[in-house]
Amino acid sequence: MWAEVSVKVTPVASRRELAEFVELPFRLHSSQRHWVPPLRLERRLFLSRDRNAFFAHGEAEYFLARRGERVVGRVSAQIDHAFNIHHDNAWGMFGFLELEDDPEAMEALLETAATWLRERDRNMMVGPMDFTMNDESGVLVEGFDLDPMIKQPWHPPHYQRLCEGARLDKAMDLLMWNLEVSDRGKVLPVIFELAEQARSRHGITLRKMTRRGLRADLDGFAEVYNAAWSENWGFSPYSRPTSTSSPPRCSWCSTATG
Repeated sequence: MWAEVSVKVTPVASRRELAEFVELPFRLHSSQRHWVPPLRLERRLFLSRDRNAFFAHGEAEYFLARRGERVVGRVSAQIDHAFNIHHDNAWGMFGFLELEDDPEAMEALLETAATWLRERDRNMMVGPMDFTMNDESGVLVEGFDLDPMIKQPWHPPHYQRLCEGARLDKAMDLLMWNLEVSDRGKVLPVIFELAEQARSRHGITLRKMTRRGLRADLDGFAEVYNAAWSENWGFSPYSRPTSTSSPPRCSWCSTATG
C-alpha cells in the first residue's frame, strides 16, 4: 500500500492543518499506557508565533507528511539565533517529531526540514527538540515501560529504529533521573538536618514568587540558571528580552544538512 501512495510533505498553512499537527500524537499514542497527553490548548499556545517567547530570538516552520489524505507524520524546522550567537555556529534544529512506523515518511520529513534549514544557510541539523533544549528533546531508547517526567518525551521503540535507519548520528545522551520517596520515615535524618542548617547557618529561605515582584524574581532566576547550566551540552543563556518583535535514556540525534 505504501508503494501505491507516496509521501507528500507540506508546510502547515491553516488552522485545520495546525489542528492536525497537534492531534497526531494523540492518534498515535492514545492507547499507550505510559504516554502522557499534553493539554491541547497549551500545545496551540506553545506553537503560536505570537505567544511563545522562542520567536523573539528564533524562527520555525511546521510540516505534515501525508499518504493521500492521511497524516502519517509531522516535524518542525527551526533556527535559534540566540543559540547560534552564543555558540558561534550555524546550526539549525528539527523537532516535534511524531510519525507512524514508516521509513519513507521519516526520510521525507527529515529531508524537508534539512532543505528548509539549508535555504537559510544552516550547516548542521540537530534534534529532535521542541524548539530548544529546555523543551522535550531526544528520542527515547530505554525505559519504554516508565512514565516520562515533566518536559521529557515518550516514544514507542520504532522511533529509535527510524532514526537509525535515517542515518542520524548520536550527538549526546540525555539522562532522566527519577526519585520517589514513598515513606518520609525512611529518609536519612541528615537530610532534614542539612535543610535546617541551610536556614539557620546560611540564611537560605524559600518563598513563593509574586506577580508584583515577578520581573526581579525572573532576573534572579536567570542568574542562577545561567551559572548552574553553563557547562551543559547545548546550553544557551537566558536573558531579558530586548524587544517584543520578532531515566529512560534519550539519544540526541544530529545530521549534516549539506
